[in-house]
Amino acid sequence: VQELIESRGYKAVYLSPYSPFVNPIKLFWSKVKASVKIEDCLTTTDNLSAIVIELVERVTVDWVKHSASFLDRCLALEPML
Repeated sequence: VQELIESRGYKAVYLSPYSPFVNPIKLFWSKVKASVKIEDCLTTTDNLSAIVIELVERVTVDWVKHSASFLDRCLALEPML
């Protein structure tokens, strides 16, 4: 597979099976779930959808940019952690 990829002018980059640094959506939901835990905001009568929407709206654009920056670092094979 690697030869086929490289024969077409591309570079194969192999990542570990679990790589949260290149999976911003995983980090995003981790942040939302952490907010739920920190605020202890769920009760049996709560509307989960409304709470998730409120917490998602708190995630800032800067945080999303920071999270996405890990992709470039990973592709550059920069050691992380």
